[in-house]
Formats: sequence, C-alpha cells, structure tokens
Amino acid sequence: MVPSQSAREGYVVTFSANTTINYFMIKALDGDGNMSPTSPVGSIFSVRLVPNVANTDEYRFSLPYQNTYSKASDLMKDLSPAGNPIYKMERLNYGDQKISWYWWDEVEWSDVDFDIVPTESYSIAINADTNLRFIGVNDPSISFDITANSLIADEYRISLPYNSDYQKASDLALDLGGSTVVQSISRYDYLSQSSVVYDVVAGTNDFNLVPGEGLSIVLRDPGGNALRNWRPKLTTVYY
Repeated sequence: MVPSQSAREGYVVTFSANTTINYFMIKALDGDGNMSPTSPVGSIFSVRLVPNVANTDEYRFSLPYQNTYSKASDLMKDLSPAGNPIYKMERLNYGDQKISWYWWDEVEWSDVDFDIVPTESYSIAINADTNLRFIGVNDPSISFDITANSLIADEYRISLPYNSDYQKASDLALDLGGSTVVQSISRYDYLSQSSVVYDVVAGTNDFNLVPGEGLSIVLRDPGGNALRNWRPKLTTVYY
C-alpha cells in the first residue's frame, strides 16, 4: 500500500486506527566517510488487539522475512512467555493442509513447536488487551514455489513484505497470474472473526490489503498451475 506524501516524509504510515508501521533503512559509515549502499527496507509493525469474549479472537499476521525467530517457541518467549496475552499459535502446513498448534496448557507451552518459515503467515489467539510489535527486514531474494494439488483444499497462508506494492487483493491476484492461476485470495477479519474472500475467477468481493495481516491464497488446479520463483513487488517510496 502506498502512503500519502505526508506519510512518506516521516516514514510512519498509519493504515487503520490500530495498525501502524515504521519504515527504516540502515547505512554503514567508515572512518573515511564512505557510506555503504542502503539496506533493504526494515519495518517496525505495531497493532493493538482487544479480545472479545463472544468471539474466537484469532488474528492472522505476517512476519518480516528476516527476523529473529526460528521456532514458534522463540516468538512466544518474546510475546507471551506465560500464556498471556497470547495462549495459542497455529500454522497451516501447505503440503498436507493440516493445522499445527502451539498452545499454553496452564503450566507451559506445549504441543508442536513448529518452524517459522519466511513467506508463511500464522494465527494467534489472545486472552487480554495487547500491543503486538514485530521488527525485521524484507529479503528480496526470497521467492515462492507453490504447486496446485487437486486432492486437497490447496490453501496457502502467505506473508507479504510490509512494503509490498499492492493496494487491493485484485492487484495481488493479477501479479500472481490472474484467474488462470489463482482461485481466491482471502483475509481474516479480526473484528468480525470471519474470512473475507475475493473470488478471483468471478471478480467479486475485492478488498483492501493491510500490511501486517496474513493472507490465504488458493490456486486453481487445471493444468497443474504453479507459482515458480514468484517474488512480491515492492514499493520504492521508502528508498
């Protein structure tokens, strides 16, 4: 999403009432005053979540491709070491379409301590008001390789760089190959606790993309469609 001119000047972009991203770049300076090339754009993503006892309180999120987390336990030690405010984290494995859970059992974190994989998005469930904060850098060399499989549901939960250059789900669908490759793109709306689905084939229910949110894509099977070495487009307004 491209911010307004005023937002660009400060490198701070407010996307909604509870979501803000700070963008930054790093250069090294030696003793002779020589400056290194600019680093990839780094991001500090902040979101405020308030639980609703009448709902499941699931929030799907994206992580920067380069971050300090290797396992689910690394992330929970940082965000919720004693099961509060986060009591569950989940991952959808694209290969077998099965969910893995890492959850607080009232004594310790248990079940599947799964790997954190660049390009994947994850879900958490909360039990208290919280401010989440993720810091990291995009890795422009990372690409997607996904092949459609007619025998399973074929959902892939993706993480886009926070500075990706897509305004709407339809923009992303077009870059992925359009309706010949993609069946649908969806987001999980935290407030209503329901999925918002853009049907790429029918062209209905397009929605705005919010950096930091996790997305789901479903590929069409005809012809064995696949994404090979696909890299998200990045905006250049922060360079």
